[in-house]
Amino acid sequence: MGRLLAALSLCIWITGTNPLALTKTAGSLTRGKQEPVKLDCKPGPTESLDNAVFWFRQRKDTKTPESILYLSSVSKQKLSDENAFKHFAAKKGAFAYTLDINPFQEKDEGTYYCMINVNSVLSISPGLQLFYPAVTTPKPVTTTPPTTTTKAPNLDNKDPCGCNKSKPDSVPIDLGIQCNIYIWGSLAALCSLLLIALLTTSILLCKRGRPRRCRCKHAPVAERNNKPKPPARY
Repeated sequence: MGRLLAALSLCIWITGTNPLALTKTAGSLTRGKQEPVKLDCKPGPTESLDNAVFWFRQRKDTKTPESILYLSSVSKQKLSDENAFKHFAAKKGAFAYTLDINPFQEKDEGTYYCMINVNSVLSISPGLQLFYPAVTTPKPVTTTPPTTTTKAPNLDNKDPCGCNKSKPDSVPIDLGIQCNIYIWGSLAALCSLLLIALLTTSILLCKRGRPRRCRCKHAPVAERNNKPKPPARY
């Protein structure tokens, strides 16, 4: 009988007649924890709960669903396998058919279906998958040691006094004795040129500002009224 019910459910599942709604209303799927799970199979609004109901499960990587139990219209339950499904229980609620799995174990994973017979017409619900979340192993973290790269010395630009040698900001730059000689020698030469230019300019300005003296001969004295006339000044 179990094979017949499985074949009927498979045929109806292929035809796509799904007026029933199957949902999980209680319980959580946590690997390592055996908790009770409750499923509700709710018919359409115009259908009553006075019909028989079949519960099926399709395991992973299988093609045909297997029968779990049968609940008659008078709420009489019959398990298809007393040992395998002894922790399953079905009943009729106020608004839906319920299936209790207490506790839900790893062997109970699969896709669940419910099916009812209304006026000799079988109706099957969509499949509800009950699987534990996949375990993902984190990738190992590999740490690579830092690589130190040494730059080759630049031989093209030679610096005789070592002024252009790069050093950290916190270390003061030492210019060296040769750099001091070059710098102070250049400053002394510049000061000497400025002093010579200043002296030359001062001499020229002094010569230009000196007054001229006229070395002309005195004019003869003109006598007027037998009195000498003083010479005219120029």
